[in-house]
Amino acid sequence: MHTFLVILWSILILAGLSLVLFAIWAALLPWSIKPLFRLMMLPRYGIYVRGLENVPRKGPVLLAGNHVSWVDGFLIASVCPRPITVLVNKDYCDIRGFRWLARRMNVIPIPANGPKAQRAALDTMKSALDSGRTVGLFPEAQLCRSGMMNPFLRGVEMILKDKPNVVVVTVGLAGVWGSIFSFSGGKFFKKWPKGLRRKVGISFGPPLPSTIKAFELRQAVLEQIVYACEMIPDVPLLPDQVDLSLGHWKHPEFGLLTASAPDFIQANRKIHQIANKPGSVGQAVPGVALRLVDDQGQILGASSEGKIEVLRAGQNGWQDSGQRGRMESDGFIWLEDPSAGHTTEERLEIVRIPDSKQTQKPAS
Repeated sequence: MHTFLVILWSILILAGLSLVLFAIWAALLPWSIKPLFRLMMLPRYGIYVRGLENVPRKGPVLLAGNHVSWVDGFLIASVCPRPITVLVNKDYCDIRGFRWLARRMNVIPIPANGPKAQRAALDTMKSALDSGRTVGLFPEAQLCRSGMMNPFLRGVEMILKDKPNVVVVTVGLAGVWGSIFSFSGGKFFKKWPKGLRRKVGISFGPPLPSTIKAFELRQAVLEQIVYACEMIPDVPLLPDQVDLSLGHWKHPEFGLLTASAPDFIQANRKIHQIANKPGSVGQAVPGVALRLVDDQGQILGASSEGKIEVLRAGQNGWQDSGQRGRMESDGFIWLEDPSAGHTTEERLEIVRIPDSKQTQKPAS
């Protein structure tokens, strides 16, 4: 027992010293934070990147990406050619000794909750863009629990309103689902990492105007995820949360295009993520982007009906699926011919209750 305690205390002391050294390094040499992040990621992640030339080297930039894991921000910051301003819970920034460090690391504190929290976050990001910074944003506003992207909140439109000088760059991450920092297996952290080194793809899209709408932005991020997936072709992409007894679409030529998963509900934390809708064939799976076009080939907006086109990792450009349907703003697809896919009237939910095991049940 004595030997065990000595070892435990030694580990804690080493961890504390490492944090102190990191704080001193970051505070005195802020320019070194990016290579430091890359060095931290290197032992565990092999990072493949494309599109860095799309990030303007000057002027205000909003980076918008999908949110899969707790390390998404670190992964993007480790490769982005510019320092990224990120928003962090004010409670963490007020920890003694961290406040000054947070300022040096381009961290902006915001209230964690309360009626003023959302407004404070929006105003803070607007101010950061007005000062010409690069701001990182995950428009889903929370980590996904199904492995497929949540709807993009319209707060991003409020941030960009009346800001014609801001350039929007989409970021697609692939290969992060399945890490201990993602919700794979139904939990964060409490699981063993798979393999010695995980391959991750990060794709930066072409600059977009600040007038872009939330649905259009989500579609652009989905496209970049496809390109990120192309850089890691040997990595399994289908999330373990997917349930093929629910709505999905397996195309005879392109394979599995859409799928569903049980909804995730955790009321005490105000988390309610919808991942299956009766009558739909679900959402695009990782490595696939879908869009609707009219008979003249013009791209249609949310809730429109038209021809469905497919962009799949490894294929050459957008292809006609041969099917027509409707897409909602959250990415769910309804086929005009339901028999072309698999639909169900059942809806599944995973309800997480405080201090108890999760339960899965069909909803009425």
